[in-house]
Amino acid sequence: MLKHPALACFAIWMGGCALSPPGSVDVEAYAERVFRLHNQVSSDFMLLLPELEFAEPDRYARLSDLEMEMLDACAPLDRIATRESAGKSSGIGKHLEAKAALKRCDEATHRALRSMDE
Repeated sequence: MLKHPALACFAIWMGGCALSPPGSVDVEAYAERVFRLHNQVSSDFMLLLPELEFAEPDRYARLSDLEMEMLDACAPLDRIATRESAGKSSGIGKHLEAKAALKRCDEATHRALRSMDE
């Protein structure tokens, strides 16, 4: 069950896409997983980066770049979910944007997560 209203609107809206999430996961579950992981990694960055800024400047710079890549990749999803939760319909262009952005967000989030552990 989806726990976030904006995500619920987004996942229902995405249901019509010909998206192929990994394995046999349905689109709603895939969108939920991507949003949850993205939110967790964003929170982790907020805690980790200030500690690294002066203690490990090279790692700080690398992780900051990855954080920005992740935020950029996930920004279209955030915009669409916000619009949908506000009851504003998005056109087909946004629908296609969401289809591609969901995969980009997932990939960028996983890259950032892996790099945090290095």
